[in-house]
Amino acid sequence: KMGCAWCLQVIMVKYPKLCLDYLKNNNISFNDYIKFCCKRTILYFNKTIFNKNVALFWPLGLMYFFAMLYLFPVRISYLISNYLDGMSAEAKRTYKLTVIDQIVTETDFSMHIFIVFGTAILLAMAMFSYIHNAKSSYMIHSMPVTRGELYITNMICGFMFLMIPLFVSFILSVFVCMSYGIANVGTLGLLFLEIFVFAILEYSIAVMCNMITGQLFVAPVYYVISNMLVVGILWIFVMMVEIIPYGQMYSIDNILMDKISWLSPIYYVSRNNFYLFSDWSGNESVRYDISYFIYMILYLVIANILYIMAYKIYKNRKLEDAGSMLTIRWLKPVFRCGFGFCFGCIATYCFNSMLKENDIYYKIPFAFVLAALWIFVMISVVIAEMIVRKEFKIVSKRIIYESFGFSSVVLIAMAGLIVFSDNYMKSVPDASDVKSATVTYNYTIKYMDEDGIDKARELQKKLCDCMEFSEREYECVTIVYDYKNGEKEQRRYYVDELGLPDDVSSMIKAEENGQAIAIADSIAKMSTLKVPVITVITGIQC
Repeated sequence: KMGCAWCLQVIMVKYPKLCLDYLKNNNISFNDYIKFCCKRTILYFNKTIFNKNVALFWPLGLMYFFAMLYLFPVRISYLISNYLDGMSAEAKRTYKLTVIDQIVTETDFSMHIFIVFGTAILLAMAMFSYIHNAKSSYMIHSMPVTRGELYITNMICGFMFLMIPLFVSFILSVFVCMSYGIANVGTLGLLFLEIFVFAILEYSIAVMCNMITGQLFVAPVYYVISNMLVVGILWIFVMMVEIIPYGQMYSIDNILMDKISWLSPIYYVSRNNFYLFSDWSGNESVRYDISYFIYMILYLVIANILYIMAYKIYKNRKLEDAGSMLTIRWLKPVFRCGFGFCFGCIATYCFNSMLKENDIYYKIPFAFVLAALWIFVMISVVIAEMIVRKEFKIVSKRIIYESFGFSSVVLIAMAGLIVFSDNYMKSVPDASDVKSATVTYNYTIKYMDEDGIDKARELQKKLCDCMEFSEREYECVTIVYDYKNGEKEQRRYYVDELGLPDDVSSMIKAEENGQAIAIADSIAKMSTLKVPVITVITGIQC
């Protein structure tokens, strides 16, 4: 009863008669013995496996450690010495109160983010490399260790490789600051906290990507896709909107990006900061962005969920899934449709751009481009099936029906987008709801009064009515409406100035002349000369 169940099983195999006699003499039934063997003690950490991982993968951790040492304590020491160089003793005492805040807010630390991003997936691939090879997978899982032990041990080992260099770099950075007599390191601590949270999230995503695939080098592909999925979908949406004919918007709305870009962690963290702005002229040096810290907390919650989900997937993972593109069956149709949609839309955009280089683009109906979209999506779905099954002979009724049906759905969605965009770009807002209107052609004119807003609305109506005159995209007329409720709306119309009707062309020219005169008047007022000021602006003499 003192020994472990696995040892008792080995003894039973080698000395069956001795064990049966022992059970009989101690009044232990054979069924009770079987139950005892099945109730093996559950362990959540295996020291032997941990030491083996450290012995195998310490070069990767050492390179990452040296990179963090260079990017944090060494670099911070260099920046501090540059900031304080040449100052008097009194100036240094004053400047040391804000020098770290200034370094953190004025220095680009995106390189640190990308190094953590790459190291996370490399460590996850190293710790769980055995699950991608059938021979190694069978051998490791035949050992007297549970999958829980393997998962927890490998996960903790990679996590320590990732976090210990960050922690040591932070401690050394603090010592560097103290060596210069700088005690205000709160902003530096927030920077490290941001990178800590980002590392925890990225490692959880990397572990999950290794669990859902049986191919070692497919895991980093899924890893990048997971980090850029939402932003990538928005970019594809913009690409599809660009190929719609005259008068369509082509840029992602900044408000929309601010609301959902956090769903693409590497994009959000590399482009945003935990501070709003820095003002070194006043008493307050840094203002912090509270919403950014809320997203960091949300990232921690998501990371913990992903760690649990990865454990559940690993626990139920089949050994024969080693070498498969996807280990979860219901993800295969999702992969086919996602691959078909993305690459079908990208191929259509490239095809449309090639047509625009030739005059034939303006002679063929737009339905030709829609037909190309339908064909490209169908082909992409078939290619995705080839990738999943790792063979070329994939022709079947199921894949034909699936590719045909999904490409038709995408085509219908594109037709709906065209109708929606056309109605959206032609819709003119009510003047009573508009606070100001900004028109940009060669100049930017902002209207704050009712007459000016009516001019902008009238110009938009005329631009919408002359779609057939804008076959070639030479110039862009941008109209931005600022609503009284705080929202903004932007319309962009690409026009061929030579082909516009006279009333529209004269209206645009009138706006140009008015703005040029206004600029010349402002220059004349600012000038201290007594002689008339002659200014030439884009060929217009005032």
